[in-house]
Order: sequence, then C-alpha cells, then structure tokens
Amino acid sequence: MCVAPDRNIWRRDRGLDPVLIERARTVSLDVFDTLIVRECGTPEAVFRRTAARAAAAGLFSSPDAAEWFPRVRADAQRAAESAERARRFPFEISFEAIYDQLPESLGDRAAIAAIEWAEERAAVRANPFLLSLLADLKERGVPAILMSDMYLAGARIAELLAAAGIGPDRYEALIVSSDHGCRKSDGALFDRLSERHPETPPAAMLHIGHHPPGDQ
Repeated sequence: MCVAPDRNIWRRDRGLDPVLIERARTVSLDVFDTLIVRECGTPEAVFRRTAARAAAAGLFSSPDAAEWFPRVRADAQRAAESAERARRFPFEISFEAIYDQLPESLGDRAAIAAIEWAEERAAVRANPFLLSLLADLKERGVPAILMSDMYLAGARIAELLAAAGIGPDRYEALIVSSDHGCRKSDGALFDRLSERHPETPPAAMLHIGHHPPGDQ
C-alpha cells in the first residue's frame, strides 16, 4: 500500500523557494538526480551491478567480460550518441541503440540489457522533498509536469518513476526529449510545456532542476 507523503516536508528543503513555488501556476520538475536518484550513485555503478549479475548467469562469452563491461557499455553509449549526432540535431538515442553498439561477441546482449533495466528499476529512489512537493501541488490544483533530457523513452521513464513510488496519478504529464526530438537544453522542450498550457504565461511557470545548462 502506497502511503501519501506529507505535503509540507518540501518546505524543509532550503533549495526550494516557497514564495516562487506558491506563486507558480504550473510547475515542471526535472526527473533524474532531481525527482529521483540512483541509490548506488552513478550509471557506472549500475553497469557494474549488471556485469556481476550477467557473469553469474553465464551470459558473457568471455570469462573476463564482467571486468571490462562497464567501460564497453559507456563506450557504446558514446558511440550511439555520435551516430545519431551525425544524422540529426538535436539528437536522441534509445536504450536499444546503445546495446546495438555492443559487439555481438559480448554474449547474450538482449538478456544483459534486460538485467541492466532490472538494475535501473531496483536502484531508483524518490527524493522525499520533491515527492512531498508533488503532493502539495496536487492538493492545490497546480499542474506538475515532469521533464527529462534522456535517451530512455517516456514509457521506460514512467516505469522507473513507478518503481520509485511515483505513479502517474502524482503528475499531470511526462515530457521526454527522446519522444519529442528536442531538448530542455535548447529550450524547445519547454515550448512543448507552453503548448500544453497556453493559458499560463511563461512568468507564471516554474521549473525545478539540478543542471543549469538544461534546467535554466
């Protein structure tokens, strides 16, 4: 059973300005490292956990693959980004495109990808202050929109949010760069937000995030 969070906890977070939040008519929140965090810290930690589980399951074709998998997995993501960047801008990559960059000789790539996805779901935790803020916004009837510049599709991010205890009933919409072909960092994803709420002037919209280039 999911217990509703205390809608006043967010006021204890010194990084959240009550004056700005209470004036806003629409609030958007960044997802990763803002609303949800990985309890293991970094994506690389997820890669290491994936390698250990894949090795235990006998999914690698080489006995030493678990040792170098985290580096190869990071390289595959960069290669997928480079391939998409050469094709279009702004670029976005998919989880599947990353695994396509891994060598077939690695082993059972589909099964390893499934393990990584399970590890991602197991690692995510909700930021209790922002979970409280979502509850407060809902109580006050203020739309809460979640936004992310991320290679994962919106449906996958929604899975991660649910795994962290943030179901679709807690926010109005999820706007993801990989679904829209544009990013927060170039401002275009915020245009999608404005299109969703044309009645709200930009001055009455507030965005909360942790990364200035994309969340300014």
